[in-house]
Amino acid sequence: MTAKQEHLRLALIYLAMVSFGLSEPLFNVVTLFRREMRIGLGDVILIVIVFQYAATALLIGVRRVAGGWGRAVDLAVYTGVALSLLRQLQQTAFKTEFLGASEKFGLILAMAALAVVLVIVLRRAIDQYAVYLGALAPVFGFYFIYLMAIHPLPLGAAAEPPAKEGPPVFLVILDELSLNMIIDRNSDIDEKLFPNFRALALDSVWYRQAIANHPGTNASFPSLLTGAYRPGKSSPIFAEDVESLPPESLPRRLMAQGYRVVMAVDSFGCRGRDFKCLKYLDGGETAFPWRVFSKFAQEFGPDYLVDRWLPFLHGGLLTYQHELLQRLGAEGRPGAFYLFNILSSHAPYVFDADGKYLRSPHLRMVSGADFKGAVVNYRQQLRFLDRALGRFVAALKGSGLYDRAVIAVISDHGNCWTAECPGRVYPQRIKVIEPDLPRVPVFLRAPGLKPRTDDGDFQLIDLMPTVMDALGLPMDETTIDGRSAVRSGLPARPRPFFLDVARPPVYIGLPTSRAPAPK
Repeated sequence: MTAKQEHLRLALIYLAMVSFGLSEPLFNVVTLFRREMRIGLGDVILIVIVFQYAATALLIGVRRVAGGWGRAVDLAVYTGVALSLLRQLQQTAFKTEFLGASEKFGLILAMAALAVVLVIVLRRAIDQYAVYLGALAPVFGFYFIYLMAIHPLPLGAAAEPPAKEGPPVFLVILDELSLNMIIDRNSDIDEKLFPNFRALALDSVWYRQAIANHPGTNASFPSLLTGAYRPGKSSPIFAEDVESLPPESLPRRLMAQGYRVVMAVDSFGCRGRDFKCLKYLDGGETAFPWRVFSKFAQEFGPDYLVDRWLPFLHGGLLTYQHELLQRLGAEGRPGAFYLFNILSSHAPYVFDADGKYLRSPHLRMVSGADFKGAVVNYRQQLRFLDRALGRFVAALKGSGLYDRAVIAVISDHGNCWTAECPGRVYPQRIKVIEPDLPRVPVFLRAPGLKPRTDDGDFQLIDLMPTVMDALGLPMDETTIDGRSAVRSGLPARPRPFFLDVARPPVYIGLPTSRAPAPK
């Protein structure tokens, strides 16, 4: 074999390794997260060039520089590919989100050992046959370009319809925020730690006894947006896009009244064509390839290692969300409904109160975690979120929208931190429903609505009729489970909490006096 033929053989082998070990799972991640992306055909081609061909060229360059150590580089690349394939298989067949750190580390060691064994056993076959896979590898890139080019989602948002004259509506959903984390022993917002939450509570209606009706986002979102405990008959959870919401949902009701809808949410995607969708990943940004790779690292990297050692990967998303929320406050328009889901109250907890990255082992609330350490980090990140909330309110005031807008700041569900209630976990792992899990902050501000602390019954199913009432828009409450709580607190009634939407609920009592003090 001539030197030229050997170089070609090596290039094809490395192209195969990169395509299987990096590009293919990366393309899967882009496809998975395309709801969050605004990308055109040029952006898709750039992803293929950078992560398939440029990555191959870089590794070949390293191999040549290695000289006599070239074979060692080959084996290292083979092992990395084997580990990547095992990781992809594990992601599909065996979820690790709720394993403890030691269990995850043991799993990584086991996969690494298995990858080494596979390379030792199969290295001759890899040397012999990978060249053919390399020749087929461009198909991955071409198929990815074709798949993304024909898909309607990533090629930009729908044009905004003309706005009607009406108060703008801002619904800000703080993912996984337990009310008990921001209140003091007197059951008031802790002004020292959370001054902006406290200011909002004093300048709005604060439903202090509010509860979520579901412990997870996928069930809570459709429930609170439709006012129904169990939205849907055949399937209690809607698909992850707004078009699946029925006409009686809050976005659709407001559309029927002439409102345009602007959304920036993970959980409900951007499939609809009759609303504007704000994407988190924009192909117009110079750092777009790096942002795409950060999503890849978050999805396929060992999550607790990525969060602990590379907190900026997740922190960059949170910072972008804060900036986008502030921009919405500054650039909002009358006759628009803005739905924003912010993840700074959701694990991993990578920020301290000053916005610096935490390199801590206690970044998640999962089985086997050090809950005390995680709660400390959680409250630190909530203080960082408090600052973002203050900037959002300041932007609204600066734009003149604050006194004209209907503003609802809520959480979709809480969390809990004991062995009996180990965080937001699969329902079957929760043995006792503690107050931290269903209790959520709910603040409502609207023109003409006098600020107050409301200790009446409020459930997230009441959000839609309450917002509609605050806007002065008619709706028939007999068709839903929720009730408006604009004028006065709702009387005591059953307060169901569905650990599993397919099973009977557990009922959460309404305290006879003030809320219980946090632990």
